[in-house]
Amino acid sequence: MDLDGKSMRNWSFVWDEENLVAPWIAYPLNKDIIGNNIKRTNNWSLDPLIPKDKQPILFKGYREGNDGWRSRGHQIASADRLHDFAQNSTTFYFTNMTPQEKDFNGQIWNDLEMKVRRTAGRCDTLYVITGCVTKGSTTYCKDNNGKHVTIPTAYYKALLAYKKDPKFGHKGYLGCAYYIEHKQQPTTIKKDRAISIDELEKILGMDLFANLPNVIDARTADLIESEDPVNVKFW
Repeated sequence: MDLDGKSMRNWSFVWDEENLVAPWIAYPLNKDIIGNNIKRTNNWSLDPLIPKDKQPILFKGYREGNDGWRSRGHQIASADRLHDFAQNSTTFYFTNMTPQEKDFNGQIWNDLEMKVRRTAGRCDTLYVITGCVTKGSTTYCKDNNGKHVTIPTAYYKALLAYKKDPKFGHKGYLGCAYYIEHKQQPTTIKKDRAISIDELEKILGMDLFANLPNVIDARTADLIESEDPVNVKFW
């Protein structure tokens, strides 16, 4: 994406053609990237990086599948990209959508999204990995053409905060994560729901922030990822 004449990464993702969702989406956040110049575009559209027949068609939202209707839930929030029309429009690509319970989408997930943006405002950059878990799911919605889209069993966020300040965290970095089962939840996310990046990696069987040891060093990276964020004032 272009940000005031500077080329920057918008968001990256991996695509699951079988379940028709992105298992994870990674993106940077700070005040400038988030912006506050426009309102939500609602510019629902196909992702130009994925063939049309390999992604869900969701102009009219999800149709009921074998477990009722679900909302179009953003993984990277629309409010994370309010710098200009083009950037916000990318958050309405169908590859960024997953079928979410209406209350989950509008309550605890929305509250976590707002918390993440507030955190980004206190960093030079907040690196975010947002994802969904389809393993074990037996439920689905349908897209506008009747294709089955798996309803995730859980959602997560992994956060890596960076400040160009040697006194901040460990060589300028701190880590935090959240794992939320996709079911009825409290309306807000409390600090005691936070877990370490290591704990989230064990749940997912994935290596998150795999390049961090190359940026600092392996020992410090291990410390950042194993630290319990509940005990860290910043979070």
